[in-house]
Amino acid sequence: GHSIEENLPAEVAPLFRVSLNKALSTAEMQLLEFPLNIAHEAHFWEARIGQLSDTEAVAVVRNITRRRNIDSQLQLWATVFESSREAIFITDAKNQILTANRAYETMTGYSLAESLGRTPKFLSSGQHDDAFYADMDLCLSERGHWQGGAPYHSCLRDTCTQRVGRRSGSMTPSPSRALPTCP
Repeated sequence: GHSIEENLPAEVAPLFRVSLNKALSTAEMQLLEFPLNIAHEAHFWEARIGQLSDTEAVAVVRNITRRRNIDSQLQLWATVFESSREAIFITDAKNQILTANRAYETMTGYSLAESLGRTPKFLSSGQHDDAFYADMDLCLSERGHWQGGAPYHSCLRDTCTQRVGRRSGSMTPSPSRALPTCP
């Protein structure tokens, strides 16, 4: 057989050697992630190294480039979500709040912990009837999302003026504007 140094690039071999020695000396699975260029393209690899006996180990190496790219994209979206000045919340299929951003907490006065598991209807300003919420639910079921002013402009209305109820009981007006309709 060939040595680690003969099979791996110079920048990876010492890292692999350290992980291998640790797996052999501790009998604990070692995880090593490393970049490796292939055909002038950056790829990321993961090696899981485990002890077979006092002198033998096994390594499973796999390309994790796609996973790393997805992780980077998710991190970018998480940054956008958290840094947005627009209040954003995400619900499950039962319309229960799963998460919300800081702007949501600031605008509504409700913390994420207080909102989890509740439906957005609890944010109602009292200015809308049940038909309004039925229209919003229809939009969500048809498009999978709903967009409006701080909370509750209907996507099925051409224009509207909305007053938003806050936890404090105060009402915050939001401007009139034309809104798209659901397809």
